[in-house]
Amino acid sequence: DFPDKIYGVNARGTELTEKAMTQKAVRENYARHVHGCLFRLVGIVLHTLPFDNVIVSGFTQRVSKRTGYLEDEYILSCKCSRSQMSSVNFAGLEHIDPVEALGDHPVIRKMSSTFTFQPIDPLTL
Repeated sequence: DFPDKIYGVNARGTELTEKAMTQKAVRENYARHVHGCLFRLVGIVLHTLPFDNVIVSGFTQRVSKRTGYLEDEYILSCKCSRSQMSSVNFAGLEHIDPVEALGDHPVIRKMSSTFTFQPIDPLTL
């Protein structure tokens, strides 16, 4: 579950205001979070281990419409190389969009323009 409200201060600065986020905005935040988690994991792996390439995949748990049980569904899979990641300015991470950054690598994802994810078959070795 992701936050679905935006909080701010009114024009006078005297009260806290609450505004509902659109579903698209909630899904966009989720997409950035998922891509950001994988981006960070790739950075950690390539920094600490002597690999030249790494494959990372992300999944979510959803209730199956077939069985009614909770199942893992992969929604993102990416192969990143040390040479490609070395071109990232890690001193300026606040300016990097993780969705676009992972898009520079071979990536499998079925994400709509409204940030809805569909299940995928992840990359394998």
